[in-house]
Amino acid sequence: MRHPALLRHRPLFIRTCALLIFLSPLSALAKTLTVNRQASPDAQYSTIQSAIDAASPGDVIKIQPGLYRERLRLTHCGESSSPLVLEGAPGAILDGSADVPLNWIPAPEIAPGVYRTSIDFVPFTVVADEGVITTLDEKRTDPALPHPERDNLRWPEIFKNGVGPSGWKGVRAVAMYRRKERDLLIRFEHERDPRTMPIVVAPREAIIHVADSAHCVIRGLQLQNSAFGILAENTHDLTIEHCVIKRIDFGIHIGRGSARALIRYNEISYDPYAGSDFRRPGQWDAWVACKNAGFYDRYAVRIAESAGDHEVHDNFVHDHWDGIQSGYPGTPEQNASVRVHHNRLLNIFDDALETSGGQTNSQWHDNLIEHARCACRIKDAQSGPLYIYRNLFLDNGEDLRNWASAKGPAPVTVWVYHNTTTSDAAVTMNYPAGAPISTPHYHFVNNLHWCRTWVAQATGTGAKYPLPDWQGDYNVFVQQPVEKSSDKKDRWADGIAMAEKAGLDRQSIWISDRDPGFIDAATGNLALRSDSPARHRGQDLSPFNLPGLTIPTSDSTRPDAGALQFGEPMPKLPRTPATPNRDSSSARK
Repeated sequence: MRHPALLRHRPLFIRTCALLIFLSPLSALAKTLTVNRQASPDAQYSTIQSAIDAASPGDVIKIQPGLYRERLRLTHCGESSSPLVLEGAPGAILDGSADVPLNWIPAPEIAPGVYRTSIDFVPFTVVADEGVITTLDEKRTDPALPHPERDNLRWPEIFKNGVGPSGWKGVRAVAMYRRKERDLLIRFEHERDPRTMPIVVAPREAIIHVADSAHCVIRGLQLQNSAFGILAENTHDLTIEHCVIKRIDFGIHIGRGSARALIRYNEISYDPYAGSDFRRPGQWDAWVACKNAGFYDRYAVRIAESAGDHEVHDNFVHDHWDGIQSGYPGTPEQNASVRVHHNRLLNIFDDALETSGGQTNSQWHDNLIEHARCACRIKDAQSGPLYIYRNLFLDNGEDLRNWASAKGPAPVTVWVYHNTTTSDAAVTMNYPAGAPISTPHYHFVNNLHWCRTWVAQATGTGAKYPLPDWQGDYNVFVQQPVEKSSDKKDRWADGIAMAEKAGLDRQSIWISDRDPGFIDAATGNLALRSDSPARHRGQDLSPFNLPGLTIPTSDSTRPDAGALQFGEPMPKLPRTPATPNRDSSSARK
């Protein structure tokens, strides 16, 4: 479905591309342009950019194996039946690191173990031993400037002592560029010598910048060592598939004015030097270093300020800060009709799925989220309806978090249904202090929660929380084992009492004397046994005209609660096609 705003306001670049396509006999002229860094009989071009500049709609630019240090700008147009294709053969690698010498010399005047090297540009990304190092923002950590209490970290102290109580055990290494001195500082845990390890740096730029373009396909490439992998602006019908994107801060960014992007079958990782396990010792200090002293969040996929109608499916995102985001920045009218489905996200240091801003008719479903600090942050959506369904959450710190800013009541309709969660609390509330937050248009129904309490309330904001006021019913809550010595042992009863006081989940069931009926939770198999208490406990949702309801219901048989109906196996995600799809970039699967 195309977003109405896109139909009303077609950008100039779309009309220009359409004119070029109309004037050219594309299919008759389509050809293969071969790129090879090494001279070979079949190589027509030695650089990728030269092939792009010579390409016409319908052409395939075939990149032979090798390491290419190029930053590409793709501004050409294809057509729906003959897209322009940028395709890598196995072993074709685009490396975003700068080809500059790094002559490290000790800098003991700053602190023991600190080294510096002169660089004539601002390096945003620093990679050592195939891990991205936490970079500090010189301005945010300048000891001569006033800072908010949250950002009260100073770079000289960090280079001396590390970050927080864990010192160097959490952050493991830091780097910072000093603009006046035009040098890069670096220090590692255990005072490792940077001259003994491979280190590369990159500016805050994209390896592939797709701008003012239409009907292009990027396929089969490995992108590495860069701030941005693929940055798309004012581009429609772009397909990104079968790529490996690693050691990159911002994997794929679908930005300003773009429409109908298709992102599928990719592997995307950030690979932080500090690690991505949010439970390991010192991990919170690593989080603080990036969030309060560095350049904020990184992400695998972000959709922002776009014309909407995008699809993100069957990607494997792992070892990242954030996973897939949509809606921010942007107006409530932007970023509509986004589908995020059948992705697997593993080892996410902060938020795996993040919905915010414009979420009109967006669907987040059939994803598998494992080992994330927060699996799904329902973040201050400003337009809807938003649908979150059939997701599987396993071994996360939080599964469903209602997050709100200081804007007050949430105006948006949000449906959260047929999900399976396994975190400590079924739902977490995270509201700011002093704001009149309410979520009366949120609906939590037909979910299976294997948890220790109904609702958790984040305490770090100092907020005085109201009673939950969303609509919740026909959920199944099964109590996880709680150690007798735990101070959380009374939270199960407290949650039931809170639900009764709020008048919610009256048709839900609360079970504390049996397990949730998973086939094998210990190995991550959340499919239902025949004796699961979730059987036939859901509500028939067909009167609500919600997407994704393929569950047969009748007066005598209600659907099972949770993401999987009895008989459905635990899915293997991402799904993998037999061969890379060769159809047009406008295809939807």
